[in-house]
Amino acid sequence: MSGLGLIFLGLVAGIVVGWLASPRRAVQPQTAPEDAADLRATLASLRHDLRSQLAPALLRADQLTKHDDETVRAHAGTVLQALESASMRLRAGGEPRAES
Repeated sequence: MSGLGLIFLGLVAGIVVGWLASPRRAVQPQTAPEDAADLRATLASLRHDLRSQLAPALLRADQLTKHDDETVRAHAGTVLQALESASMRLRAGGEPRAES
C-alpha cells in the first residue's frame, strides 16, 4: 500500500475512533430508539458529524492534486474521489447512488 493510501486509511480510522469517543456519545448511553423519528434524527446527526470530519481530508486531498509529483497527484485524485463519494452518499442519506 502506498504512503498516501496509508494516510487515507489512517484518516478514516481516526474519524471512526473520534466519533465513537466523542463526548456527545459518552454523555448519553446508547439505547434503542423508541420510534422511527428518533432513529432518523440519530442517523442524520451521525451523517452530519461524519461529513464534518471528512471536510479537512477533502481539502488536503484537493490540495495534493496540485502537487509537483505526478504520482502524488494521481494518488491524491483517487483519495479525493473516494472521499467525495463517501460525502455524497452521506449527504444523500446513506443510500447508494444509482448506477448509470
